[in-house]
Order: sequence, then structure tokens, then C-alpha cells
Amino acid sequence: MALAADGIVALAATDDDENAAPGVSSLGPTSTVPTVVIPTTDTLTTPSTITIPPPTGTTTAPTTTTLPTTSTQPTTTNGNTIIDWPDGTDGWTVILRSTPTSDGRGPAESAAQQAINAGLRQVGVLNSSEFDSLNPGYYVTFTGVYTTKDQAEGALPNARSKGFPTAYVRRVAD
Repeated sequence: MALAADGIVALAATDDDENAAPGVSSLGPTSTVPTVVIPTTDTLTTPSTITIPPPTGTTTAPTTTTLPTTSTQPTTTNGNTIIDWPDGTDGWTVILRSTPTSDGRGPAESAAQQAINAGLRQVGVLNSSEFDSLNPGYYVTFTGVYTTKDQAEGALPNARSKGFPTAYVRRVAD
């Protein structure tokens, strides 16, 4: 049986046991169940709204930083890019491969990438027709830009051991 009064619900179990106290049910000779009271309310507590005020003080918009642009002329010290022979430089190099210009620049660049992958430094391609000291009509794959012949000759064994057994030293000058 359920009773409601003033927002409280009282549940009471009844049976025909005359010895049971009011509000207590006898479930057997030794068992009793107490009355359960459940308060009822229709009022729910809701959280209040939080208002965040705008920031105080002054704010500064982020600034844009312009980085310096790099030169289109490749440097002579590289690791993973194919370089050109530095403008105005007379020097010595190790020639890895000479490709006729009629074959296009592709085979020379492929050889340069192979040299870079093998660990050679300052690897590049030049057009021999632009240099008086070289036979015209070739794309030349090279490694190193040296000021002396001895320096270039010192690098020659490394180039040969890295997959270019026919490499040789040559002067590059205008």
C-alpha cells in the first residue's frame, strides 16, 4: 500500500497478520519489512549560468615574421641537393660522369642523385660548354669544389669507392 502526503510517499506492506505493527509487514513468523519513506520533490537544482567577461587591458595581434629568401644560386656545400658550379669560381673537381648534351640532362642528374645517395658531398651537374677548360657538349656530373688539384685528387679514391670507378680530376675554369 502507498500513501502520499505533503510531498512524502510512504510505502507500507500489509497482510492479514494481526500481530504486525502498523506499517510493518510480516513475511513469516520471524521476518518483518520496515516502512520505506521516499521524499518527493518537484524542484530540481540547475547550475547557474557562468558569464565570462571580455579580457581587460590591451591585446596585440600576432605579428607576421618574414624570413629572408634564399638565393636561387645553390651553395657549394650541400648534402641532399644537386648544385650548380658556383659562378665565377675557378677550381678543381672530381668528374663522376660525362653525358652528351644530346642525351638530355636527365642521365647526369640521375648520376648526381646516385652519388648523393652513396654519401658524396657537393654533388652537381654543369654544362661543359660554359667552361673553357672542359670539352664542350656534355652535362658533367661532379663532386666537390676544390681550390687545388691536390685536394681534388685526395677526394678521388672516395668517389671511386662509392660507385664511380672511372671518376677523374679536372680543372673547371671560364
